[in-house]
Amino acid sequence: KQLKNLYLADWKSWKGDFFDFIFDLTELQNLTIFRINFNESQELGDHFDRLPNLTSFTCQFTNLGGEIPASILKCKELKSLMLGQSKFTGDLLMELPDLEKLQTIDLSENLFTGEIPASYAKFGMNLGENSPRGTYTNLFLFGNCLTGEIPSAMLTCPMWSSAGLCWEPQTFICPQQSGYGFTNCK
Repeated sequence: KQLKNLYLADWKSWKGDFFDFIFDLTELQNLTIFRINFNESQELGDHFDRLPNLTSFTCQFTNLGGEIPASILKCKELKSLMLGQSKFTGDLLMELPDLEKLQTIDLSENLFTGEIPASYAKFGMNLGENSPRGTYTNLFLFGNCLTGEIPSAMLTCPMWSSAGLCWEPQTFICPQQSGYGFTNCK
């Protein structure tokens, strides 16, 4: 239960259920699940409230799916959420920007649907040395099934423009899966 870092990777086939034991590791700070093919379509458990010290969660190149568990919002120390190249679905969590320390968010190449919540503009606002988020934020939403318009606040914030230090919406947000996309992308 005192484990702080757990890295699970490169299993071609996992025949069991999702690793529910992870949620008993209450001191866990860094969790990586990378390139693991689960035998059946499975979802993450909704028990992240039991991981209050989690600062980094990576679950990439897996066939895990379902919606992002709402309990992830209880991880107030979370700085990095990397869920790219998996099979996550549903709407983007509107409250995700309320995680004040969250700097790196990769939700790319999944099956998310709907529109980008206007609240996601918060990821690019009020940054600086005194900000809990620090001086930068990276948000990757490309390769999903998102539609509608990119919220105007995201397009007018300096961090969300091509002039930003580490941001290019045409690359990191606009490209969606075939048949999807935003009406205000060039």
